[in-house]
Amino acid sequence: MCACLTHVSRSHGRALVGSRYDYATSCTPTHLPQPSPITSSTQTRSLPRPLLAKDMKLQVSPCDLLSPVAWGSLGQGLRVSQTGHPRLVMQRSTGVQTSPEKAANRPSLTRVMEAEKSRQWLEDLKMDHKHRMQYISANLELASQQYQQDAKKRMQTEDVIAERLKRELTLMTLQDTSVEEEICKELTAAQQKTLAMVLRRGPLDECLVEGFGLRISRADLHTLIGLTWLNDEIVNFYYNLVAARSTSDGRIKVHVFNSFFYSKLIQAGYAGVRRWTKKVDIFAHDLVLLPIHLGAHWCCAAINFGKKQIQYYDSLRGSNAQCLDTLKQYIVSESKDKKQQDYDLSGWTDYSPKNIPHQTNSSDCGVFSCVYARYLSRDIRFDFSQADMPAIRQHMICEIVEMKLF
Repeated sequence: MCACLTHVSRSHGRALVGSRYDYATSCTPTHLPQPSPITSSTQTRSLPRPLLAKDMKLQVSPCDLLSPVAWGSLGQGLRVSQTGHPRLVMQRSTGVQTSPEKAANRPSLTRVMEAEKSRQWLEDLKMDHKHRMQYISANLELASQQYQQDAKKRMQTEDVIAERLKRELTLMTLQDTSVEEEICKELTAAQQKTLAMVLRRGPLDECLVEGFGLRISRADLHTLIGLTWLNDEIVNFYYNLVAARSTSDGRIKVHVFNSFFYSKLIQAGYAGVRRWTKKVDIFAHDLVLLPIHLGAHWCCAAINFGKKQIQYYDSLRGSNAQCLDTLKQYIVSESKDKKQQDYDLSGWTDYSPKNIPHQTNSSDCGVFSCVYARYLSRDIRFDFSQADMPAIRQHMICEIVEMKLF
């Protein structure tokens, strides 16, 4: 029996400890044949004691090891079940042993898959939360920028309105205390010398004065003598003198365009004059004056922001609806281009009066246009007439040469 046990142990790949065993009656299987009784003491031998299997960490008897039910298949391991001992499983390759309770607690494939799905769901939830936070942050940043831009525009608009109201209040005060123009007064001795210098003989192309980007020659000044028609140089120079005086007085803030502005606006539209106000904000002025040249006739047009009027003054008492509509459209286009906003023309009116000083000849229209602009720049009543034109021409010569309105 010992040899058989040793053979079985070696075939299993492990050497069992001990070679003799004592049979315990309590642990002898009942289905095995019982040994014959021993009658002689000489035949008595020490029976093997229960075996301690270190690899199995379990006390088993040889009978249990010999039981085919207990062994099962050597390739699958050792299962001890017939003796009533705890059912343990020994893995031959690693020697790791587990109990049925532990085996029952192992997660099943379904639970593993559910856990994996839960983990993936949590990852997706975290990613979705991250994207939502990024989206909210971006929207908050855009909203903050838009609010700052809107606030800046509102402040600019409020500043413009406040400045305009201040000027209107100043104008209301000045209208009560202002004096009438004295353009028709006699020339002083110094002015008479200036006039004589211009009238004496000399080269017609001689430049007598230069300013506002213009050069005024003797020939240009001679258009103010007698009944000669004024040319563009004289009209444009005088309009600039009007704007310069308004700037120094601080009464009404005036901007002027030259005589080529309106013709360019008619021919090419707003795109043709868009860059004319690159460094000028016309909406920050009270009055914009334009000399209108209609080929053989001079008129004066005005954009009056203080009174919300498009004004047109014609010394022949004519009307020009095209000019009024063109200037209104220009204001709207200028606001969209420079302010990026629509201009509200509600409350604006067209003003083309007929009860104004008018010419009775065919040559003084240019002079009337210049004097209209001069009086409008101070918002005072017209107090001149056709009879004052010769004296006004002489005054204009002296004012242009000395670059100052008297």
